[in-house]
Parts: sequence; structure tokens; C-alpha cells
Amino acid sequence: MKKISIVVNLYIDTNPEMENTFDHPTNFEKLDSENTFIHTLESINKLNVPSRYIFDLFIFAIAANNDISKDMQIREKIACLVKDCEYDVFIITNSDIRDLNIEGHNFLSTQGYCEIRNLGFIFPYFNNSDFVVQIDDDEILRENYLTKMVEIYENNPDIYVLNGLYEKDGKVLVDETNDYENLKQSNAMNEDISRLSSADKPVEAMFGFGGNMTFKKEFFSQICYPENLPRGEDFALLLAASLIYFNGNDKCEIQPGNDVFRTFFTSNKEMTIIHKPPYSPFKNKQKYLELNFKRFIMQKSMLKNYIQRDKFYMLTRYMYRMLAVDDYLDLVNKIYDEATKKYPEDCLEDKVENAKKKTEENFYEYNKRDLFDEYKKYQGKYLSFLKNNKINALKYLS
Repeated sequence: MKKISIVVNLYIDTNPEMENTFDHPTNFEKLDSENTFIHTLESINKLNVPSRYIFDLFIFAIAANNDISKDMQIREKIACLVKDCEYDVFIITNSDIRDLNIEGHNFLSTQGYCEIRNLGFIFPYFNNSDFVVQIDDDEILRENYLTKMVEIYENNPDIYVLNGLYEKDGKVLVDETNDYENLKQSNAMNEDISRLSSADKPVEAMFGFGGNMTFKKEFFSQICYPENLPRGEDFALLLAASLIYFNGNDKCEIQPGNDVFRTFFTSNKEMTIIHKPPYSPFKNKQKYLELNFKRFIMQKSMLKNYIQRDKFYMLTRYMYRMLAVDDYLDLVNKIYDEATKKYPEDCLEDKVENAKKKTEENFYEYNKRDLFDEYKKYQGKYLSFLKNNKINALKYLS
């Protein structure tokens, strides 16, 4: 029997008075009654399981700001929600990660999106999983999601990563009303979605949504999410994989052209997730811009000239338009100025000036660094961590 691990990240706000680092977290007080995870769990319970396969569920119950004061109660509340599940459920809190304290613990962190996504590779790896499906706590899986995923993988043995669409309010295109005139981010995403949706078979692409990504063991046992990114972990992983595919990694003897690191996208309806976020994550416009600019600046530093522009464009219209900008600081200033006019109640002049200064500092700092070279070392540490450690997942069974 082969094993599929479904990984759900559940972000929990234990102190509403503190600034939260995660999009639309669940209020701790309403965790057992009002949360999107209930509907996600309902859809998981209805999944058709392909023959010769079993699946388990890993729930990373992450309290924002690394607050561990309510971890025991969080575990109890979630255990109550999953008590009738007929498959293994593992509940992992911030405290569990802190208490592991094994050598190489830089990969055992709940600090940010990338670090938490890496946990979704590490725990299934040590639990002998053959596939990982990463979703969020506001996603609804269609009943044949797993059967279609396995079918595509079995019919395409050279595919090791398969990402799918989001459907929100019956549409797969992203709402463009939050776009800025000088940076049409959602519009660029829709370019990719439109071209990829027209294909009747998986397409090689550097495109995917963090709440709908699937991986074979050959992939998640050899690569990890980059560290310290404030958001955009999905595209950061896909960029890292493409860079490894085109350039290899001399620090851990990975040759260029290894098919394991090619990434694919499917528009198949059965693998299109229904996305039901509780509200828009764009409430603090200035902070959202600041984090996004830091993310793009870091990814631009990672990309440099390691992929030819024409190949980069073929893989992703979205990332090409976000990163292939010649005068980035000019673009940044234009968008911040646009934000102060478009959202004057949120983008106050003094806050925007501070954000501009931080963004400029980030630009010059990361422009001096080669983040791909740094990533290659990080990937080598990840491989060493998996090789030299062991985690007993059974300890976290609900």
C-alpha cells in the first residue's frame, strides 16, 4: 500500500491585540465552533481513495507570534473536531516543534510560511509517505481529488510536482480589483491561469497556489522551501526547483537537468480546489505592499541570471512580470505613491515613507547577495537533516 499525506496548516490567533503575521487566522476562542477548517475536514472525509492507497492527515496548528500558552487547549479542540475520522490524524503545535530540539533544528521552526511548509515535508517524510498534498484550512477538496491526482502521476512517471487551480465563487481567475496601475499583480496571475487552463494535459510551469500543491517523495525528500521569506512561499519553492533543474547544486551533487525538479500544473476540474477564505487578506494595504516587495526583492536576488529570460517567461508570465523589472526602486516608489492616493485611510504618509525606506534598504542588501548560492547550501543542510535525524510521527496521533 502506498501512502498519501494531506497536510493542512491551521493558523490560530491567540491574542487579537497583537499584529498577526498570517493571513486570515482563526480566532482561538472560536476554534471549535466558527472556523473554515470544519468545511475542509468535511471534504477530506468524503474523499474517494484510489485502490492500493491509504491516506493520513497532518494538521499543523500554528499559534500566531509563536505563542505557546494555549497549545494544550488548541490540541484538545482540534482533537475533538477530528475524533470521528477513520484515518490517522496527527496534530502538531508550536510546542511540539520547540520540544523536538534535535540537531539541525533550523528546519524545525514555526517562524513563517516557508518554515511551516517545510514541516509539511519533513513529518510525512519520516512517516514514510509517498505523496504530500499541501492545502490550507479554507480549501474544499472535490471527492475525486486523490484518485485524479494518482491517475495523473501514474500516467506521467516523469512528473514529480503537480499543482492545481483555485475556484472562488465559481471562477478560477483572480480578482483584479486590488491591482495597482503600475503593478498589475492579479492581472499577471490571470495571464498564467488563462494559458494553463486551456491545456488538456499537465503543463510544465512555474506557477502554483500554496493551498493546492502536490508532491512525490522523490521531490520533497530532496528539496525544501527557501528560508525567511515573509510571504509567497509557493512561488519561492517553484523558483528554487527550477533553478536547481537548470543549474544543479554542486554543494549536494545534484546535476543540472534532473527531471525531479521540473514543476507541472493541471487545470483538471477534479483537482481544482474550492477556495473559501473567511475574508480578504488585504486589509493593511501598506503592510501587504511592504511584505510583497521584500518577497519579490529576495526572489529577484535569487533569480539573478541563473535562468535565461525567454525560458523564465515561458515558465511563468506572472513571476516574469514581477521580477524582470529593470528599475525596481522606481517601480516601488510609483506603487507606494499610488497606494497613498488609493487608500489614504490605511497608507498614511509617514508609514509609507518608512515602508519606502525599508524597501530601499532591503533592495540594496539583497542586491549584494546571491540568494541562490545561499539556497544551495540550505538545501544541502536539509538533505543532511533528513539523513541524520528521525521523527516519530506516531507521538502526535490525535
